[in-house]
Amino acid sequence: MLNFSKIKTLTIYTIFIFISFFSFLNIPSDKEFFLEKKINLGLDLQGGSYLLLEIDTKPLIKERIQEKVIPIKKLLRENNLNFDSFKIFED
Repeated sequence: MLNFSKIKTLTIYTIFIFISFFSFLNIPSDKEFFLEKKINLGLDLQGGSYLLLEIDTKPLIKERIQEKVIPIKKLLRENNLNFDSFKIFED
């Protein structure tokens, strides 16, 4: 059998009553006899919020291509291949 001190038992009951109190406030009813104010849920918790994110990928693609230019130039120089220049053309 578990033996808890009186302070721990009182603390557990106090927490239980505190949580039960706020849970009871969220029960919908026509008569609000306990408190007039309920905990208001945000739109995300009510299921009424929709978020759409769009990412512009063109600058990212251009940056990734530019990162590859320097190693390609270096490889061409090491293999003694002539090149004029590298230019990135957008479609």
